[in-house]
Amino acid sequence: MLHAFWDWTKFGLGFGLVCLVAGLVVTLPLLLFKPLRERFSRSKFDVETIGAIALVIALLAIGLYNHFGANGV
Repeated sequence: MLHAFWDWTKFGLGFGLVCLVAGLVVTLPLLLFKPLRERFSRSKFDVETIGAIALVIALLAIGLYNHFGANGV
C-alpha cells in the first residue's frame, strides 16, 4: 500500500511541476520583457486567461502522452 501511495505521489508531483512550468513559460515573457508587456497591455486578454489556456494545453498534452505512451502506439 505504501508503494502505491509513493507512486501516486511521484506522479502527482511531476504532473504539478509540469503544469507550473508550462504556466511560467507562457506568462513570464509577457511580464518580464518590455516590448511584449506593452503589446500585451494593449490586447484584450489578461494574464490569467493566457495562463489558463497554457495549463489546459499542458493537461491535454500530458493526457495524450499518457494515453498513447501507455498503449505503445
